[in-house]
Amino acid sequence: MSATGSYVQPALIFHRKKMKGYSMNNALPGSIGMVSDSGFINTNMFMEYLHHFRDNVQPTKENSELLILDNHSSHFSLAVVNYCRENGIHLLTLPPYSSHKMQPLDRGFFGSLKIRFAYECDKWLSANPGRVIGPTEVAHLVNEAFQKVATVKNATSGFKTSGMWPINKNIFSEEDLTAASMTEIILPSTSSVQNILQNFTAITSATLPAPESLPSTSYASIASERIPSTSYAVSSGVAVSELSTKTISRSSTIPNLVRSSTVTDQVLAAVNTPLAPSPAVDTRSNEFTILIALLKRS
Repeated sequence: MSATGSYVQPALIFHRKKMKGYSMNNALPGSIGMVSDSGFINTNMFMEYLHHFRDNVQPTKENSELLILDNHSSHFSLAVVNYCRENGIHLLTLPPYSSHKMQPLDRGFFGSLKIRFAYECDKWLSANPGRVIGPTEVAHLVNEAFQKVATVKNATSGFKTSGMWPINKNIFSEEDLTAASMTEIILPSTSSVQNILQNFTAITSATLPAPESLPSTSYASIASERIPSTSYAVSSGVAVSELSTKTISRSSTIPNLVRSSTVTDQVLAAVNTPLAPSPAVDTRSNEFTILIALLKRS
């Protein structure tokens, strides 16, 4: 449906495994039929509809067309984007939870189509007492309803009441689109993230006690020692580090690390040493306030 009142023949989705020839009996000429295990559209079916749309509207890169969509997952794939770029189709998605206000089909067409389809079903049942509507009648009944409601008036009304055309920026209030604002995510820039990390590193290095020096045999001699593969978390009140493979990081704060015959004994001695009480932190200091703010933001 377009703002000028023209329509593309519909695509009918049948809830079944295989397409049967009788499913499209007496369907609107030019319409297409598809099958889905779930009864809902998927990415492959949407791609098939895009071919149908291109064949009927015939857009080109020089004379492109705008296709307005909701945020259904079937509308987003690399194949869809590439196909639309190659064929002069611009995709515009509506904000989440706003289609009941901004989708022209919802505002001017679908409601009338449902009412008319229900009327055609009642009419068919009255004319065929004792029978039920089956797959062979669906396309025919949709055809009858579609031709009655696919009018220029309904199309132009849908675009007007949604503010699409003529463009009306003031047709909605802030409250009308409150639900859409709940999905907004403000992503920090790369520079902001780097500044946060730099500030956090500066604060922690200023507030934490300096690590005790390791024995002179560290690095070269420690690398030659066998360290258990089990990871140990060694705590010195504030700093927590992990010893895992064949080296000990100088940033690890290991209290009362003494020389012993093996590195394993040194680690066990550090683990068994009672923890010293944490130094008092002045909660009124600027460093403490900034640290708490950064932790909350992370």
